[in-house]
Amino acid sequence: MVLMDTSLNIIASDWGAASILNYRNQPGSALCLPEEILEILRSRKPSDRSPVKTHLRMEKTQYFCRIYLLESHEGPMGQPIVALHLERGSSANDAICEIVKQYHLTGREQEVLRGISLGLATKELAERMNISPNTVKAFLRLVMIKMGVTKRAGIVARILHGVALDQPAARPNTAPLVKKCAM
Repeated sequence: MVLMDTSLNIIASDWGAASILNYRNQPGSALCLPEEILEILRSRKPSDRSPVKTHLRMEKTQYFCRIYLLESHEGPMGQPIVALHLERGSSANDAICEIVKQYHLTGREQEVLRGISLGLATKELAERMNISPNTVKAFLRLVMIKMGVTKRAGIVARILHGVALDQPAARPNTAPLVKKCAM
């Protein structure tokens, strides 16, 4: 969370926002708001009171950014304050990597999990992995046993549980199934 006055001078921030916004700077230096956020703040009309939600990418990490105008009718603040809430966005890839770590899935089981997350049928997955559909089913059963679920829907539910639900889903047509997760 970052609090600013209406001139966009930073009044206060918490540790999480400071670590996100200081990714390019040295620790302890002044916070630097990304140009994308500054553009949004500068383009808003003073009469616009509705909160803003946007996506922000810093290096390889995606964040959700919500901007609110806080008004005080009484008390010490006296003037409106702009609150900026940054939250790390989660992706299907992040969720899959977490599942791979948590359930100790092998490389081939990970490929099956990625195929399931793309909505591929057993036959399509077999073609992509250059194995028979029965072998895909065997890997699928192993994944389900390790995850403690009995259906594909249970696997998908676990993936979705780890993904921010308001993030747009992407379904690439030719995405590689093998993307190693750091273990």
